[in-house]
Amino acid sequence: MWKIGEIILYGTQGLCKIEDISVRDFLGQTQEYYVLGPVSDMKSTFYVPVSNEVLCGRMRKLLTKELAYDLILSLPHLQAPWIENDKLRANEFKALIESGDREKTASVLRAIWLKKGDLEKVGKKLRASDQSIFEKGEKILFDEFCFIFSLDKNGVLSMIEKTLAKGA
Repeated sequence: MWKIGEIILYGTQGLCKIEDISVRDFLGQTQEYYVLGPVSDMKSTFYVPVSNEVLCGRMRKLLTKELAYDLILSLPHLQAPWIENDKLRANEFKALIESGDREKTASVLRAIWLKKGDLEKVGKKLRASDQSIFEKGEKILFDEFCFIFSLDKNGVLSMIEKTLAKGA
C-alpha cells in the first residue's frame, strides 16, 4: 500500500504526489481512493480506487538514482524498430510508452529522435503524431529524471550529454 506524501509516477500523467488516502462517494459508490496531485499541475486531481488493480498498477515507484543513471548509460543501445506504417507505428509507440517501462519509453524516444535527424537532413519534419508521442514520452522520462537528480530539464539534458560522452 502506498503512503501519503509519496511521489510516484502515475500512468502517462507523470509525477504525482499521494495527497491523501480517503473514502469517497462517486456515483453512489463509496470506496477508498488514493488522491493524487500531479506535481506539474496543481489544479488537477486523480482519484484511484484502492481496490482497482488495473489503475493501481499504473502507480509506479520512481527509479533510484542508480537505476536512472544506468538507463542513461544504456541510451545509445536502445531503439524501438521503426515501423513505416504511420498508424501502426503510432499505436505501437503509444503502447510502449503507456506500458510504464522506462527502457521501452527511452527506446521510442531514441527511435523518433534518430528519425527526426534523418528527416531534417533532407529538409523534412516529423509527422505530428510522432512529435506528439515524443513529447509525451519525454515529459514522463524527463520529469522523473528532473525530480530524481534535482535538476531542471536543461540540467538533465546536460547531464545526459556529459554521461554519454564519458561512456563513449
